[in-house]
Amino acid sequence: MEVTDHAHNEMGLCRNEAWTVNGNLASNRVLEKAGSLSEGRQRGETLLGKTRHDVHLFGRLAGD
Repeated sequence: MEVTDHAHNEMGLCRNEAWTVNGNLASNRVLEKAGSLSEGRQRGETLLGKTRHDVHLFGRLAGD
């Protein structure tokens, strides 16, 4: 949580975003524990090797 607090308080950022490859439950839990909120799935967002994958988007606003 220190990284996101620094981004908001010291750097003046109003929004942080992160994404995980769909199904990566461990990383999803880490982001949720850090205060990020699940914002949904982006279909076919990233290319890994020769295959497109859905990603799960998380966000945290300075006021969250």
